[in-house]
Amino acid sequence: MQDLSLVMDIYPKNSFKISIITANKEFATKLAQILSDLEIKSGIYRGKTEYEIFVYNKSFWTILSSKYRILPGKKSHKLEHPDNLTKEENTDYLRGLLDGDSSIFETTTKLKRKQRIYTYYILRIEYKSKTKAIIDWSLEFLKEMGINPYIQKDPKFHRWFLDGAENIRKFSQIGFLHPEKQERLKSILTMYKDKRYYRIKNVVSVEETTRNSGPIEDQGAENAQDE
Repeated sequence: MQDLSLVMDIYPKNSFKISIITANKEFATKLAQILSDLEIKSGIYRGKTEYEIFVYNKSFWTILSSKYRILPGKKSHKLEHPDNLTKEENTDYLRGLLDGDSSIFETTTKLKRKQRIYTYYILRIEYKSKTKAIIDWSLEFLKEMGINPYIQKDPKFHRWFLDGAENIRKFSQIGFLHPEKQERLKSILTMYKDKRYYRIKNVVSVEETTRNSGPIEDQGAENAQDE
């Protein structure tokens, strides 16, 4: 079923409607092509700021609701990870989750070492969900693949972060179907080609920093490692 399982909503049984909404035209076109390859007819409606791919198909609706446990209506609080999927299907399922609800970016942190303040860029993927069970499952699945995300508490969401070039190189074996995120993943990894975790933005002496901005306290990055 590829990556369609978690980027969509399905409607009540009497309509057998499936709706996929995205702001990315290329992603909408790619999803429509996957449906076509599966011999499932679909249409694309262009709104002011987003695209909706819609399908009316009883068989497809039944597969999504029974095998993949995608429930009708707003699903954010009630996602259930399906049982008895193959490793390939689980990988596709996870990719679908991340296509919809993740982001990839660089963050910065500062670390004091031997009278110098180092500012580092750290590559990060963030995934968040209102369903704790999905967060827990995705964490375990990634760890089984040798990828090490960590939980970040948030009052509104359950979420995890995946930090560092080595982790995200491993994640690239999963990758994204979403073209914008996949291109971001590829381009940003080129900046970390020879890095294991982070890359240095700049280094200043503690004396210079104190003179310019007052006392500096030691700071550290989450899971920080040397290059």
